[in-house]
Amino acid sequence: VRWLVLLIVVCGAGFFLRPGLISMYVTRLPLEIQVKRQFVLELAIFVTMALVISIFNMIIYNFPIASGLKVLLGFLTLGFFASVDLALEREREISREISNTGHDFSIDQKIFPLTKKFTMVASFSLIFLTAIVFIVISRDLIWLGNIDQNNLFAPRAAILIELLFIGIVTLLEIINLIISYSNNLKLFFSSENNALTDVAEGNLNSRVPISTNDEFGVMAKYTNLMINNLNERTRELQLTQD
Repeated sequence: VRWLVLLIVVCGAGFFLRPGLISMYVTRLPLEIQVKRQFVLELAIFVTMALVISIFNMIIYNFPIASGLKVLLGFLTLGFFASVDLALEREREISREISNTGHDFSIDQKIFPLTKKFTMVASFSLIFLTAIVFIVISRDLIWLGNIDQNNLFAPRAAILIELLFIGIVTLLEIINLIISYSNNLKLFFSSENNALTDVAEGNLNSRVPISTNDEFGVMAKYTNLMINNLNERTRELQLTQD
């Protein structure tokens, strides 16, 4: 009960402080760095909550350092998945804002490639999940060694349920990230296809929002450049005809 109360209090404090922190350290910054800052801030909130819980338990209840590190790893894993998801949501919000205002990103010469993003997310996901499974299995092996070996049915069932729970949570987190990123892709491809369709129908006033500093941003940049060049040549041709 004490653990549950502490968890609710700390997580509740983080939940109520989060909007103010986002307003101070994310939305006031240039659009180009908001997605990265959102990810860092969300992850920092989870890490801070884990440290508060671990330090409190170590001071009040003589919590072992190893147990505190396990709490930190658990929060860090959940925080990583949540931070990626919320960063993707911020990317969608920026894309809609740019569509409404027309103020595009300034694409850097050194973009952040999509392959690098995928590699980093996949690598950290595997590292965190492997560490959690290793800790759980190690603890369960120690537990099995200290119980009656003639009655292992209940312990085995408990271990299987524990591993099943980890698998289900992991699967749900991964599916959520896939859906979130699919929504971002859908938003970009919809804008790109609409612009190209307008150009094919003779409407040269369409444009694609440049909202990411990656290959999609480069594609949007050169699509808009192509439309602008077509628009300019059409005006020159009309002037020549006149």
